[in-house]
Amino acid sequence: MKSTINHCLHQSRRRTAFTLVELLVVIAIIGILVALLLPAVQSAREAARRVACVNSIKQIGIALHNFEGTNGRLPPGLTQFANPRSGTSVHAFLLPYLEQGNIADQWQWDSSDLSQSNAQVLKNTQGGQQALSATVLPVFLCPSDQFAENPFQTTSTYVDAPQRGVWYAATSYAANSGTTGFWPQYNYLYDGMFSIVGASSRLPLVQNAKGGEKNRLVGYRFSQIADGLSNTIAFGEKYHVDPVHERLWGSGCQDKLREPLHKWSGWACSGGWDCTGHIMGAMYYTSVSGGLPVPPINHRMRNNAACDYTEHDNRVQAWGIAHPGGANFLFGDGVVQFLNDSVDRNVFRAAALRREGEVVNADLF
Repeated sequence: MKSTINHCLHQSRRRTAFTLVELLVVIAIIGILVALLLPAVQSAREAARRVACVNSIKQIGIALHNFEGTNGRLPPGLTQFANPRSGTSVHAFLLPYLEQGNIADQWQWDSSDLSQSNAQVLKNTQGGQQALSATVLPVFLCPSDQFAENPFQTTSTYVDAPQRGVWYAATSYAANSGTTGFWPQYNYLYDGMFSIVGASSRLPLVQNAKGGEKNRLVGYRFSQIADGLSNTIAFGEKYHVDPVHERLWGSGCQDKLREPLHKWSGWACSGGWDCTGHIMGAMYYTSVSGGLPVPPINHRMRNNAACDYTEHDNRVQAWGIAHPGGANFLFGDGVVQFLNDSVDRNVFRAAALRREGEVVNADLF
């Protein structure tokens, strides 16, 4: 009997721990479960981010309609003055309609007199990281976008860049400027829903009754969106990560250094032609030698890209975000649509133009 008891106790002690084989099997099972669950968790997180992005751009749409209802017009895409380089973005115009009245009440707005230098709007960038222009506003951010820093300080010394040393907060959402790039001497077709206006905008000034220049610090009326609000893009998402861009334009193109991509995103950018690359998106960039084809949604610079301004500018103004398969776009009627990155580029281009008379088939999105 005693031998039997000892044998049982011995057996019990032997079974209190896993064998090495059993431990390896358990680890393998856990690894398989993690591998199965991780994509589902990532997919759920991305779905939540995408919903948050839709909600933010939807709020911008509501603000646009409230602005138009109050003023009878849309806000300008950007006001532009040359001496000194200054201006106001469409995002700033929408502040009172996005529950940001506290910022709007402190904002220095453009002078209505074109003979003024409009230097007062630069006060919005004073104060370093505490400047009004450096205010981080969640409504302007898509969680799927990524910024190395936000707010950020401008560092470029390029002639058309915003003033160096200014602090801006980022935006993931850009206004649609159609096929207009940010070099107006090359292309200023004014075929999008938003345009640059002001004394140095290259927009032909209308003569008033006394023969003087009439102020054009206004945006379009809804009636000027001839293709229809439901057929025309108002805002879209932009993505501020591109390793090839950073490699080339951060250090590789020594004679042409520009800002890293995350610094092409200031919602309050004021001054310099480059500001259009911050706050507006375009179908393609048109240069002296002609235009590039319409880039696809979620366009990235090719690995063998050269230090070429046209490729750089085309990337800066390209639409797209980190959502798998496409990006969110706000149309003029306030509806948000997710456009696939495989959409026909001619259809995509037609949706960005406001007055071409093209019929956009939503089924092709």
